[in-house]
Amino acid sequence: MIARVNDKKLTRGDLLSSSFSGGDLSFFLQRWVDDRVVLDAAFNGHLNKDSVIIAKVGVYYDKLLISSYLDIASAGGVDISNQQIRVYYNKNKDSFYRRFDEAVVYHFVVKGAGVASEIKSTFSRGGSGVTRKELLLKYGVEPLVVRRGQLLAGLDKMVFSKSKKSLHGPVFSGGAYHIISIIKKHAKGTLIGLDKAHDEIYSRLFQIEKNKKISMVLDSLKNISTVYVNKEFVYDKK
Repeated sequence: MIARVNDKKLTRGDLLSSSFSGGDLSFFLQRWVDDRVVLDAAFNGHLNKDSVIIAKVGVYYDKLLISSYLDIASAGGVDISNQQIRVYYNKNKDSFYRRFDEAVVYHFVVKGAGVASEIKSTFSRGGSGVTRKELLLKYGVEPLVVRRGQLLAGLDKMVFSKSKKSLHGPVFSGGAYHIISIIKKHAKGTLIGLDKAHDEIYSRLFQIEKNKKISMVLDSLKNISTVYVNKEFVYDKK
């Protein structure tokens, strides 16, 4: 047994079959305990017998069945080519201009002043001793795209100032030290390249094609079903 709330137990088997994906176990357990104590209170208050809640459950169940069926029925057969992506990009370039100042950065957040100084020293000299790559791996830091206004006020001002300085910090805020190394900056109004827009375009085109398949599935189901709608209750837009 891993945890228990009143007569409800959480076992290792329950954990494996749950939504836990191997992240922070202590956070997952805290959420599980919180959910169980509230559920017990709800059952003790007989909310599970409330007619309004039961009706909502029925509606949610129906919607879940509908979305699940359509996902299964429309799955597969959607193939987006690089040529389609290029054509879409060229036709819709207006939607790929940056609406905000952006920067690609390495953002370290560490507890100790000594560690922060070590990181800054390594990124300043870019050479001997501990390498940048080793620090990036050690602290799990990857390139991050940030927009103006997303960072802490002090860091935001540093990153998006007109200064050409590429290394900022350590800045102490929120109980930790922040060091930011700027990889590159992009000004508001500049065009996002096709390589950067590729994944978003793929997602857009995939959804368009999937919606077409869903529409075909719905038409097919209507053709084999008996459907009647009283025209008195249909709004004619013409």
